[in-house]
Amino acid sequence: MLLSPIRYTADTRDGDGGGAAERSRGPAAFDLPSVLARLDDDSAHVRASACVALGHGRAGEAADRLNVLAEDDPDSNVRERAAWARGRLP
Repeated sequence: MLLSPIRYTADTRDGDGGGAAERSRGPAAFDLPSVLARLDDDSAHVRASACVALGHGRAGEAADRLNVLAEDDPDSNVRERAAWARGRLP
């Protein structure tokens, strides 16, 4: 599941509602190595979702991997998402 490595920087376990306010003010942090690993997943849906996460996170470190997926992935949706993400990188 792609969402498991993505976590918000606020701790929402305390139940006081402060975490929800914190989430709306700041960007989400994510575990780059975990998201990058999902680019090799057997599921095209997971690979496409990882591309979107990397694009939203503007993870420049993923440029080479996204280039390969944009050109060579067997699934057209993954190729499209990788190209989109590549276009958002710094």
